[in-house]
Amino acid sequence: MPENIFSQWVRFMETVFRTGDLTRNKKINNRESRKNITSLKSYPTRCYLEITNQCNLRCPMCGQSWFEGKRSYIPDDILAKIREIYPYLEEINVFGFGESLVDKRFFNILADIPPHIRKKYVSNGLLINPEAAEKMIELQLHELFISLDSATEGTFQFVRGQKGFKRIIQNIQELTRLKKEKNSEYPIISLAYTFYRRNIEEFFQFIDLAHSLGIPRITGDYLIVYRPELEQESLFHEQEKANRLFPQFREKAAQLGIELIIPKTFDESAKEEASIEMIPCYEPWEFIYFRADGKIGPCCVNDIQLGDLNTMSFEEIWNGAKYQAFRKMVNTTRKDPNCAQCMGRGMRKLTERSFHIKFLDNKGNVIKGENTDHEQALSSGSGSPSL
Repeated sequence: MPENIFSQWVRFMETVFRTGDLTRNKKINNRESRKNITSLKSYPTRCYLEITNQCNLRCPMCGQSWFEGKRSYIPDDILAKIREIYPYLEEINVFGFGESLVDKRFFNILADIPPHIRKKYVSNGLLINPEAAEKMIELQLHELFISLDSATEGTFQFVRGQKGFKRIIQNIQELTRLKKEKNSEYPIISLAYTFYRRNIEEFFQFIDLAHSLGIPRITGDYLIVYRPELEQESLFHEQEKANRLFPQFREKAAQLGIELIIPKTFDESAKEEASIEMIPCYEPWEFIYFRADGKIGPCCVNDIQLGDLNTMSFEEIWNGAKYQAFRKMVNTTRKDPNCAQCMGRGMRKLTERSFHIKFLDNKGNVIKGENTDHEQALSSGSGSPSL
């Protein structure tokens, strides 16, 4: 029997046997998180696997354009440690602070992920050439999100700082053609859009572009401003326009049969925010962020380091003192400044300036005195709480 067929059979049987592990783990995880148990018998069910924090772009709105830290590629021995929890994972997002296709091991890492795990990937789209497209289909990447943020070359050059719009469109067209040729459902392609003051009206064209490309889903979000030079691009300064246009975007997308996932308007949020209470966060139980340097974090928002796989085992980190203290804090005092501002869990009000504008220095720390609200919450530091 050829080795590749035998390997496929082994992986299939492993998936069959893992089904029970997945179900039991998720049930235990759900119980432990809802009861705020800090020492766990369960394992995370989702993760970010940041294989590199290197990127081929330096977009002005992204930390990649000013980040002064070390560029890393996740070591193979760290990947081996992460692989130990694959039997319990339902979803792996093969990305983080970087463009994963920069790493030549990307498809080997993707191939190593067992078939029971749903695989997702966010890309700027520039490196998805025909060869990469073939591999994405062959290895059954389930979901591909392409951040485009524009419907024209001119706007693309503003948000990306270089040319490349036409090449990305061609890459999407080729991937779509190959999917049809191979009768493949995957990867399901979504286009992503960041709303600036200068590109908000262009979103009508963006919806038409997605429709012409056969894209079934668009995701969009407000620009989060980290540098003073982009402050005037924030829709915090164009609230009436956002209130007026967002409903029109939803209507147009619905007419074209496109699933549109965008945030609430300022008016919609204002009606809800008065009654907002602390929303439970279960990420420190359900999710884990594996960084390219081997460090581990609890989510995709908080940069706190709860352990280091270079010197510790996963078990030592997962139920270590730092992780347990973080779990205890997150749904009680929630004094960590990044948790207190978490837009993912609704802790920052969309109508507040701090939701949209948070100036950072070159190391990713909040610049004190530059942000007009939440200064008290930030006074204890950025991502280094006393747990």
